Amino acid sequence: MKGTRMSRPVSHVLLVALGCALQGCASIGVRESHIDANVPARAEFDRFLRRDLEAYFAATTAQPIAALDYQLLRDGPTQSGLAYPKYYVWVVVQIKGDKGQEGAVRLQAMDRERFEVTHFLSRDEISSNPSGFRSVFPEPVCVRIEEVLRQ
Repeated sequence: MKGTRMSRPVSHVLLVALGCALQGCASIGVRESHIDANVPARAEFDRFLRRDLEAYFAATTAQPIAALDYQLLRDGPTQSGLAYPKYYVWVVVQIKGDKGQEGAVRLQAMDRERFEVTHFLSRDEISSNPSGFRSVFPEPVCVRIEEVLRQ
């Protein structure tokens, strides 16, 4: 009908809006439950993270770890879909008889008991390829990495 505007009843518009809102809440609930199912309890978090970082660097360097320090590059986990929650840290590792390593690490929290390193990029690797680390780390974490590099 030319010149006639078809409009939906207000109740239909409200139902669509309510559905969208509930769907958003459901996805938040799924995300939170996935985080809860995989991130260690607060009391165990540091111990598990330190243990798994030390195991990773001991295995990759084939040397005993003398000291390890880390700082989170983002508060809390990053959750994307149904993947394991990700954490991003800057780590400084002292290896017995060596100068050690430092750099950015991406880890995933798994089953409330452990972390698995998915990526490690050393300070030298990041400095030599300043745009390369952006394919591994989200932009807010890249900004934090750049801040750490300037320190």
